[in-house]
Order: sequence, then structure tokens, then C-alpha cells
Amino acid sequence: MNISVHGKHLEITKAIQDYAQKKAAKLEKFFERIGDVHVILDVEGDNHVAEMVVKVTKGPTLIGVVAKGDMYASIDFVVDKLERQLTKYKEKLYTKKLKNKRDIVSESEALELDANEDEEIDEFA
Repeated sequence: MNISVHGKHLEITKAIQDYAQKKAAKLEKFFERIGDVHVILDVEGDNHVAEMVVKVTKGPTLIGVVAKGDMYASIDFVVDKLERQLTKYKEKLYTKKLKNKRDIVSESEALELDANEDEEIDEFA
């Protein structure tokens, strides 16, 4: 997973960069197939804005934006937001996989029932 931290209208200090990278790295425990994470930090008036763009391999691009009074709080909240998005996406994939399994099992059971009916008809003939 590649993590890049950029700043708009502010100088990124080593402490903020390390903090943002450490927090973004935690996203990988929620979903394994994360390719790139771009963290964009900005100051707009009194608000400190943290934006994260997460690119999932063979999946969607997830974006989270949070504006708070403190940069560290903004980073925390945007990571929480992306954790929820990744968890929701992972559950969606899991339910889709289960549904496909049920459909395949249902089709094979239906084929077995059809085959059994054909055998019964042949026995009486």
C-alpha cells in the first residue's frame, strides 16, 4: 500500500506526515486490497481539512473529507469515515459472494430434481 501526504496552503511537518501515514496504514486491516492512499491536508480559515482518497484494487475509489478545528482530529475523523466505507464495501462483496453460492447450489439442486424425475418416469414405462 502506497501512502502519500500532500498539503495545500500549509507546510506539512514531519509530525503531521508521520501521524497521517500511521493512521492511513491502519486502513489495511479493514480491507486487504488497498492500492494507494492519498492524504491531502488543507487549511480553510479556521478549519483544518483532511481528505483521503483510497484506491481499491479491482474496486471503487473511496473518498473521505472532514473539516475540524484541529488537523489531528480531522485526520482521525476521516480515517473513521473510510473505515466505515471499507467495512460496508467488504460486507457488500461478502453478501454478493454468498448470494452467488446460493444461486449455484439452487441450480444444481434443481438439475438433480429434474434428473430424478426423468428416472422415475423411465421406471414406470
